Amino acid sequence: MLDVRRSTALAIMTAVIAAFMGAGFAWVLYEQVGPAQRVIEVATTTQPAHAGGAPLTIADLAATASHSCVEVITGPVTESGIVSGSAPVATGFVVGGTGLVVTSSFALDGATELHLATQAGKLYPALVVGSDVPQGLVLLKVVGSMQVPALTLSDTAPSPGDVEVAVGLPPIGSLTVVSGTVSAVGNEARVLLGSGGVATVTSAAVLNAAPAPGLVGGPIVNSSGEVVGVAGGAGAAGGVVSLDFSALQALVLEATGGGATSGSTFDANSVFLSPATAAALGTQSGALITSVAPGGAAAAAGLKVGDVVISVNGSPVTPDHLFDPQAFQIPAGQTVSLQVLRGKAQITVSITAAESS
Repeated sequence: MLDVRRSTALAIMTAVIAAFMGAGFAWVLYEQVGPAQRVIEVATTTQPAHAGGAPLTIADLAATASHSCVEVITGPVTESGIVSGSAPVATGFVVGGTGLVVTSSFALDGATELHLATQAGKLYPALVVGSDVPQGLVLLKVVGSMQVPALTLSDTAPSPGDVEVAVGLPPIGSLTVVSGTVSAVGNEARVLLGSGGVATVTSAAVLNAAPAPGLVGGPIVNSSGEVVGVAGGAGAAGGVVSLDFSALQALVLEATGGGATSGSTFDANSVFLSPATAAALGTQSGALITSVAPGGAAAAAGLKVGDVVISVNGSPVTPDHLFDPQAFQIPAGQTVSLQVLRGKAQITVSITAAESS
């Protein structure tokens, strides 16, 4: 698989260099290493993954996910940038079958242009058609017809203990693959950026795996090969940060016309308290409010930092259904009832979901 990936990496790099540095330099590069890579590719075949029903291996999952990956080019690509690893290139992946590509907003920081490079060596312009910047997510749409297979979003959010695989396309070299178990979900996470800064996302999962080059913006898939997250990058506390799955679902639903509930917010940040943590704190499991936006929906409803929201319209807050109107299919403008613990007292709070910006 790695030899095939080296060939696709070469095709991508050649297309990018041709676009930004001229066809002459690209042809010299391809002539130097291309023929050997072509021989390797012809000698290597892709076999169906366990048609008899046996469990998919990590290699199977990575191979399938990689077919849907593209490289997101956000600025001029230079030879020195490629060699040093500072080229403005990140991973994205196709979803929905309508030319939609998911990546991380961290990859677009400082972007001066936007192109998608396929593993067939084709380069396409792209447009931003949706974003959830607080959660680090961006949805792009290709301009033109890009023949890349789409991945499927899972119907189930990740849970602690799940085994997942993250895939990335570095600008040069082999396919990046890491795997591990989910160690946390629904918590605030700090992501280390390539620029040296740190970004905070309010609801993320953490994959217990070592970060690797090219992962940012790449798909994270479950044992069935379905997308359950987007790689945000290395976590400040370790592992790989998997950007919020419910936010990803909402972005894709909105872009494909099925997102009647996307674009709504409670204007508050929270972290999920597991039953064990809640017991240690002397409270109940639910969403612990960590910040309330001034003048927002939560502030208008009277929610306060330290409140624990245990249910929304009678449905419990869980790692799969966090304190987020989109997780509960609540559109902007709808008023719902919350059961809230404030200290030792349980109170009922009415809140009207606001439209997210």
